[in-house]
Amino acid sequence: MTSNSDLLPMVLHWLMYAGPSLLMYTVGIIIASTQLTRYPKPALFALAGCGIHALSTGMSLMSFVFIRSSGWAGSQIGTLMTALSLLSSLMHMVGFGLLFAAVFVSRQAPEPPPELE
Repeated sequence: MTSNSDLLPMVLHWLMYAGPSLLMYTVGIIIASTQLTRYPKPALFALAGCGIHALSTGMSLMSFVFIRSSGWAGSQIGTLMTALSLLSSLMHMVGFGLLFAAVFVSRQAPEPPPELE
């Protein structure tokens, strides 16, 4: 069991390694939100992709705190970690897919070069 006094160092430790990613996703959400009227489809895809990434990153904190404070046996924690890892991987896959879609959606094909006579 982890006491409440141990919770702050755990959260700060988590922020050390996940904070930069979370900051990047937050900036992506802000930028995409500001572009919704100008580029609706790409901004919506980017907003959803960054949001899913941020949610997955935040989920890792919640699982870390829960596991540390649960008092579960090692086998139970192992099963939970496997399930959370799979879920996190799937969320990152969907998030990157949406970000890739944001790059290419609503693009027009380039005009062919003029023919030389």
